[in-house]
Amino acid sequence: MGCVAEVTGQQIKDALEMASRNYPKESGGFLQVSGLKYTIKTSVPSSVQVDEKGNFVKVAGAYRVADIMIGDSPLDTSKVYTVASHNYMLKMAGDGMTMFKNSKVIRDDVMTDVDILSAFIRNNLGGNVGADYANPAGQGRITIQ
Repeated sequence: MGCVAEVTGQQIKDALEMASRNYPKESGGFLQVSGLKYTIKTSVPSSVQVDEKGNFVKVAGAYRVADIMIGDSPLDTSKVYTVASHNYMLKMAGDGMTMFKNSKVIRDDVMTDVDILSAFIRNNLGGNVGADYANPAGQGRITIQ
């Protein structure tokens, strides 16, 4: 199921850092994004600290993620943003995303992931996934340096 929550820019930045900590290794917790762009600086070693269960604790040093843009504006770590995702991450701290604990959920149990994707394809893409989505590296939302 999906939900919508209000989170701070700092929480978004921490989530992107947590999701990028193992790059270039594969990770089921790597975030695919929409509505924002960012860069992963691979020359910066990850300084994410996790507990014994793999849950996010903090970023102890420099961030690997940089140049985070929400639409056309730089991310403001003190601003509150509205984020849509699945309950697993936003409500249940799935993949160790504990930074979202206690966030204000403003829409809950919206619909299942497959229903959201199906509705998007029907309503926004005319029922066809076209050439805009053909590149397996994405649409330029995530830059690797």
